[in-house]
Amino acid sequence: MGNDKKTRATIYQVAKEANVSLATVSRVLNGKGNVSPETERLVNDVIARLGYIPSGIARGLATQLTANVGIVLPSPNYVYINNIMAGMLDVCKIYGYSPSVFTYEGISDVASAIDRVIASRVEGIVVFNSQLNAEDVSKLTNFSLPIVIIGEDSLHQHNANVNIDYSTSLARYITERVNQGIRTIRFLRDPNKDWHMINRFQNAIESVVSTAAGVDFQSIDISDSYTVIYDYYKTQFQHTPPANELYILPRDSLAIAINNAALDLGYHIPEQLETVAIVGTKHARMARPQVSTFEVDWYEVGSITMRMLTKMLQGTLSNKSYNFATTYVRRKSSKR
Repeated sequence: MGNDKKTRATIYQVAKEANVSLATVSRVLNGKGNVSPETERLVNDVIARLGYIPSGIARGLATQLTANVGIVLPSPNYVYINNIMAGMLDVCKIYGYSPSVFTYEGISDVASAIDRVIASRVEGIVVFNSQLNAEDVSKLTNFSLPIVIIGEDSLHQHNANVNIDYSTSLARYITERVNQGIRTIRFLRDPNKDWHMINRFQNAIESVVSTAAGVDFQSIDISDSYTVIYDYYKTQFQHTPPANELYILPRDSLAIAINNAALDLGYHIPEQLETVAIVGTKHARMARPQVSTFEVDWYEVGSITMRMLTKMLQGTLSNKSYNFATTYVRRKSSKR
């Protein structure tokens, strides 16, 4: 195997091929630690065969100081993405990693972000996969680097996965509301933003309403923008007053946009209009009325994800899958 940018060998591949831990490979490279002559010969043979060139992480593992890891995230304009990143960066600080953060704004920017992280020659990657396609994931996994993916994962052998389970709690909530008599449900989505997450949200809702009699369900494509949604629904509600409608929004700021449009026209929440945000942040509690949401500790998501990557780099990760449950929290924007 050559060591050009597309096929360069990594310490992870050396460890896997030699069937030893990353720390053992590092000790061989640094001439430190207790490594048997047989293991040292085996590791050196693999290094020579793969054409591996040691990097900072190989030297650092011998002293428990590590080097570069890549963090791939959607735009940090969102509070929950900032919380994820904070959890990741704190773990990096604990373990001595130097993180490089790569962000993408939308579908058109994803490929560029992937190219940037590959060109950076990091030794491990964490990815929040809200809208990577199969080709994007394949690009990353072709390098056989340790990768931890939050969200949708193509389950390549080198990946670990962190799942945030909104589907179970969302489907349960919709079932309860349908049984309580709600008959008009609207789900707002931006087809160009976070489509992995959005599709999972919609599938969870449709799994209930598709078999429920008399439910008027619509999925509405609209820009992921507070201003756009506020202006649109202020115009809509001027012509057609809301009447016992439940709006499901991907994020709390979008629920606040609908609430404010209705309130500015003199309508009452939740008597005439209910809103529930799937992804909740501090904004849900700061708004008036407070917005009902599905809660997960985003800082902990980031922390656990990065800890999984550190274990992959050290060759000690035994469980490559971690699941976060979400909890529905009712506040003043919904009746139930």
